[in-house]
Amino acid sequence: MRSAIPFLLVVGSVASFGTARADDSVRIYRKVVPGVVWIRNHIDKSVFTGTGFLIDRRNKLVVTNHHVAQRKARVDVFFPAPDGKGSWVAKPSYYTDNLPALKKAGYYAEGALVAYDPAADLAIYKVSAVPGTAHEFGVANADPRTDDKLHVLGNPAARDLWRYCVAIEPVVTTLRTSASNAEDAYSYKALSMTSSTFGGNSGGPVLNDAGAVVGVLSRGGGEGGKSAVAVHRSELTALLATMKPHAVFSIENPTRVALNYQVKWDDGEWKSYTENAGGYSRTFWNTKSGTVPYLRFDCSNDPGVQEKLYKINTFGAYLGKNVSPKLKDHAKEYHFQFDKTGKTIEVYEKK
Repeated sequence: MRSAIPFLLVVGSVASFGTARADDSVRIYRKVVPGVVWIRNHIDKSVFTGTGFLIDRRNKLVVTNHHVAQRKARVDVFFPAPDGKGSWVAKPSYYTDNLPALKKAGYYAEGALVAYDPAADLAIYKVSAVPGTAHEFGVANADPRTDDKLHVLGNPAARDLWRYCVAIEPVVTTLRTSASNAEDAYSYKALSMTSSTFGGNSGGPVLNDAGAVVGVLSRGGGEGGKSAVAVHRSELTALLATMKPHAVFSIENPTRVALNYQVKWDDGEWKSYTENAGGYSRTFWNTKSGTVPYLRFDCSNDPGVQEKLYKINTFGAYLGKNVSPKLKDHAKEYHFQFDKTGKTIEVYEKK
């Protein structure tokens, strides 16, 4: 493997802060960088890159900016791969050239969009795998003081990955922008600071001396230290609070007759639905923990009601703001089908 760029050569070198502060920065960097990710977003024929970080190991959740995600349902996510010398491979080409091997080793994962907030410039992806080396970030419970030094990690475009720079003079503020498309306008509590961040750092963590997230880098910065803006920690906490487990199933009607049926969850009320003939389908979900759906319908065209009742299995999906369960991504699929006699319709789980 190729070796990573030595830590103290990165932009915003900690060496200028004195030995004690430099040691603190090195310690924080080495502790948390395994949880920082490089995101590649394929839009049309172009590839856009940015940064993210692991916020929930159990649910495999990675945070980034909405402007990095661009509402894309799938993105490529790379975790730092060890270089065998106590550091991490920093060359972008290593990751793009060795994707199958990195996937097998757990350092590449596909990210599926599970929550986003355009106004707050935040998005959350669920990744298919998390390596054992990955660091899980926590959110700070207090804002930094104006004389605090903050730590920013990310992947500035056209540079090596997993880079570090400092941020100073943090101030809590509010950012508001306008746009011709209202969904592209921002309005969020923010943290302004002076920092040498660049395009590609977007979505990276801004940390206090304890290594806790005080913000998510969003915009600004530049060579020599210019004004940069991060989404405030409270906006991240608010989006994470929208994440809920969903029990999801779907029912499809590929028969040549319209079907009336009812669904209820646990001991709740039965609700009636009609599915037209010819492949029409509907997706159902419930966010109450441990809920079980039931389905019933008149299964025969013969006189009198011949009702059948089914207990339905579900798939689980952990989703948040602006993302609802989708048939192909989240649902345990069922379908109506005539039995061998051609007179009675049954419900079957799709394989």
